[in-house]
Amino acid sequence: MTLTTNKTTAQTNSRNHGTHRTHFTHLATFPKAAFTLAEVLITLAIIGVVAALTIPSLVQRYQERQYVTHLKKSYAVLQNAFQMAIAEHGTLDQWGLSKTVTGQDEEGNNILDYTATNMIFSYLEPYLKIASYENLNEVDKWYSLDGREVTVAPSTSTNEMHDGATLADGTYFKIGWVNDVECKTACGDFWIYLPAKKQQLGVTRFNFDLTKYGLLPRGRSDSPSDRSFENCCDIKNESGLRSDEQGRGCTAWALYEGNMEYRHCDDLSWGGKKKCD
Repeated sequence: MTLTTNKTTAQTNSRNHGTHRTHFTHLATFPKAAFTLAEVLITLAIIGVVAALTIPSLVQRYQERQYVTHLKKSYAVLQNAFQMAIAEHGTLDQWGLSKTVTGQDEEGNNILDYTATNMIFSYLEPYLKIASYENLNEVDKWYSLDGREVTVAPSTSTNEMHDGATLADGTYFKIGWVNDVECKTACGDFWIYLPAKKQQLGVTRFNFDLTKYGLLPRGRSDSPSDRSFENCCDIKNESGLRSDEQGRGCTAWALYEGNMEYRHCDDLSWGGKKKCD
């Protein structure tokens, strides 16, 4: 009985051992799947090319959204200050404004009188949180929408200028020249500069119409100024505008549409296409 049992056990073990050997032999016949070094390098190169093409665009779009958000906030703050000043002093046509340009000197440069801009500043000041009264120098570099450096014509002044300041959030505002003291369409213009190392029209530097009721962004379809969106916010500058003009008509689009698509294509319009393909 014992011999038979041992024999049966040995036969069973022999069969199991053979089964295991066959199983492992069978596994050994299939090589493990893996990438070659060449395939890995090619894949990494493709990823690198795609990243190089897409990441700068994504970063630029993100920065544009940040600029638009900041512009909307700054516009709301400054427009509110105008409304408070108007409630106290009446509309701007009642402020006793005077024209900024009073004539030309012997060399043909504009003679500027900042009495009106200083007055406007003094009326706004109580309603703003001002961090710095230092004026940004107009001779500092700034650029057109298509990247040309802006050159500013020389001028002389009859009095000291106090027409701008930096707000608590880093936004700089500047009261432009007063051209129409009756404010029939626009009294003059107004500027908002977003905090940035590079000041560029339509990107970080935005132009407004200064009306008797406050600020209106330039480039609207009903804009009282001649800075239309189609002419003054054309990335290709087909109208041949000077560097200090190209980009002045972008303000309304950035505020109302909430984007800077005009930096990426040139066929946008108020009544038509609103985003680039």
